Amino acid sequence: MHAENQTIDINSEEYFFEIIKSSFIKYKDEKNKSVERLLFIVMGLNHLNEWIAPGYAPFTKNGKINVPKTKYEQFSNDVYLNNEHRIVREICSKSKQMESRANTPCYMVDGRDIEEIIEKLILFYQTRWFF
Repeated sequence: MHAENQTIDINSEEYFFEIIKSSFIKYKDEKNKSVERLLFIVMGLNHLNEWIAPGYAPFTKNGKINVPKTKYEQFSNDVYLNNEHRIVREICSKSKQMESRANTPCYMVDGRDIEEIIEKLILFYQTRWFF
């Protein structure tokens, strides 16, 4: 992905997103799915929003939506309200479980293939922010 001795901006949400997408492509191509790679993708997609709008919380402590003041905060609100992002957040907070489907390399969440959920969330980021 990068040449030796190349400087990588660890603070770049664009680069982080590219690593997540690359990892997802590799994951989809694997015959024996890597749980480690899947967890990196899920955790990465959960936290990518925080890289775009650091320190911003879409909701107040009493559950009311914060009024965004910047395009970054507006996008943060949009991501937070996205159904696939909600599922990813719930996996990360352990309130949702991924279950492996018998005799297949698939992981399911609420009857949906995790790959479908990830693909939709990546597409959301791709078309709404990283275009």
